[in-house]
Amino acid sequence: MLELGVPFSDPLADGLVNQLAAQRGLESGATPPRVLKTVAAIRRDSQIPIVLYIYFNLIHRVGLERFIKTAAKAAWTACWCWICRRRNRIITNR
Repeated sequence: MLELGVPFSDPLADGLVNQLAAQRGLESGATPPRVLKTVAAIRRDSQIPIVLYIYFNLIHRVGLERFIKTAAKAAWTACWCWICRRRNRIITNR
């Protein structure tokens, strides 16, 4: 299995190693669309299971339905999504 992390600018729930990896990813220009292009490129040559590791904020920004459709075209296997919670309630922009 291959886990691809989509970097986020404020990875509070992650440990130091993942925080530094996210920083390097952002500095190199990694974005959700670029990560999905990478998934599609890998999928052309391999059937290895690919899991996206992503914060919901990034999905919410483009819209859940649009993200799922775009990600499905890239043929990812699963998505591990962090959702920020406060007192067992999901934080939204409403």
